[in-house]
Amino acid sequence: HFDLPEFGSIAKNFNLMGESLQKSTAENQRLALIAQQTADAVMIHDLNGNISFWNAAAQKIFGYAPEDIIGKSASILTPKGEERDLAQNMRAINDRRNVENHDTQRQARDGRIVDVSISAAPLIDPQTNELIGDICSMRDITERKHAEIAERKAEVAENKLEENRQITHLIQKHIEDERRSLARELHDELGQYVTAIKTFAVAIANKTKEKAPEVEASAQTIVAAANHIYDGMHNIIRQLRPGSLDNLGLVETLKDAINNVQKQQPNLNITLEFSGNLDGLGESLNINIYRIVQESINNAIKHAEAKNIEVKLAITKTGALQLTIKDDGKGMDVNAVDQTNHFGLLGMRERVQGFKGSFNVDSEPNAQMVTKVSSKKAGVKSAGSQSSGTTIYINIPQALNVSN
Repeated sequence: HFDLPEFGSIAKNFNLMGESLQKSTAENQRLALIAQQTADAVMIHDLNGNISFWNAAAQKIFGYAPEDIIGKSASILTPKGEERDLAQNMRAINDRRNVENHDTQRQARDGRIVDVSISAAPLIDPQTNELIGDICSMRDITERKHAEIAERKAEVAENKLEENRQITHLIQKHIEDERRSLARELHDELGQYVTAIKTFAVAIANKTKEKAPEVEASAQTIVAAANHIYDGMHNIIRQLRPGSLDNLGLVETLKDAINNVQKQQPNLNITLEFSGNLDGLGESLNINIYRIVQESINNAIKHAEAKNIEVKLAITKTGALQLTIKDDGKGMDVNAVDQTNHFGLLGMRERVQGFKGSFNVDSEPNAQMVTKVSSKKAGVKSAGSQSSGTTIYINIPQALNVSN
């Protein structure tokens, strides 16, 4: 494709050829050779818009041999709906103006629509100064246009994905707010009723201990049932929203949660390690990290059948949060993870991506699994030969700047 100065020079030289036939013969041959060898379609039109010159590149792009198109109107290349575009270009030539890198479409012989960039310059008779036609070049920009369309689609898809992530993050926040509200209502409302029932039952038992042993026994049964309900209610409240998260912070809440797990799973060994100042994390990040640890430990017990679990939580000097959860359980087929939402990994990934983190999985079935959340984009990686068990690694770069 000629730059406009070079293209204008060619048009000017064509215009000057008539001044001296002897001098222009060599130049004519040189310019004709250039026009034939360029990768852009080059054609010359007369005043009526009929084609009088057609190079090899034009034949390659549009499928017409010179003998099939020379003498025919340029409109043969104009697809339906682009007639105005052709007319505008012709008006520019009639006004002796250049057409510069005009992106439009033309139609090939087989009906294909070709995206082209057109440059054209008027041809002037040097003796009469009359307009005699124009010289036009067309560059096939179909691939470029397709690339631009693909890029725009990718950008739209990425924007939509980010929008969906933000919506998911808001939904999760709303769910956590509802859980906290429900936990508070259970504690304040149902807790009071259970306490009242227990208090009345204890009073009845004390009054009937000697006079009515059967009534006292029934009252003691009510007390035991109230205690059972109270313990179950507090377990539900803890699952909905651990109260210690608001009062004592993430570290103490994780310690408490893991102590409760180990009471229920005496053969399971869980170790905790903390480093850095973890007090500056926002409420939203705290609850999401808690949920990820909770989900990971449940998965390790239920699905991976792990016997040992290590949890490491740190804040780096740069303010990044790094969480590592490792177990010695079974692995899984990483190729099926994204398709099946295996082991709740999709939920954990979305939680992390809501804070600009990412999610990567390394694993093999019946072997060991490694999960990493470390960079901005999520993905799945193959397990290394040195991998052992399941490892989940989370890195949230700007953890201290996360708002609630």
